[in-house]
Amino acid sequence: MLSRRALPIVALATAPGRGAVGIVRLSGPALQPLVLALCGRTLVPRVATLLLGIVAVALGITFKGQNVAFMVSLAFALAASANFPALILAIFWRGYTTAGAVTSMVVGAVTTLALIYLSPTIQIDVLGGSEAWFPLKNPALVTVPLSFVAGILVSLLAPERASADGFRALERRMHLGGEW
Repeated sequence: MLSRRALPIVALATAPGRGAVGIVRLSGPALQPLVLALCGRTLVPRVATLLLGIVAVALGITFKGQNVAFMVSLAFALAASANFPALILAIFWRGYTTAGAVTSMVVGAVTTLALIYLSPTIQIDVLGGSEAWFPLKNPALVTVPLSFVAGILVSLLAPERASADGFRALERRMHLGGEW
């Protein structure tokens, strides 16, 4: 048994419904047994931290001289395109499925990254080209609606009865409380 001072801190994040739990942060001195129980294997956080640091430095060097506020807006565009449609549809649409949510997030993230690469910010400002293949500097105007459409289409083409039933049960509990 761990002493009170040695208790690990675990921050979890998950969407309502039948979504999987994602571990956001683990902290504490005696985590290996907990990580082994949760993941089935030990993790190497120092290597992941080192790789993330290398990627961050490389991106910092690549985007040297760029407007930081604008770069943050690109990060928000990526987050909005990948997460916002999935969250809104999961909260308000009974027919939204797991496959629709995954598709929505993947389409939002991939198209945002692709269009950022094809935008004037990368093609002209960073790479020194004469013109960009995609005219907008921030692709969220295109990628957020595209992510909505992808999630809706996949949910309509591959419905899951269990998702609709789970949504109804959650809605009942939310409005009536308890297990009705």
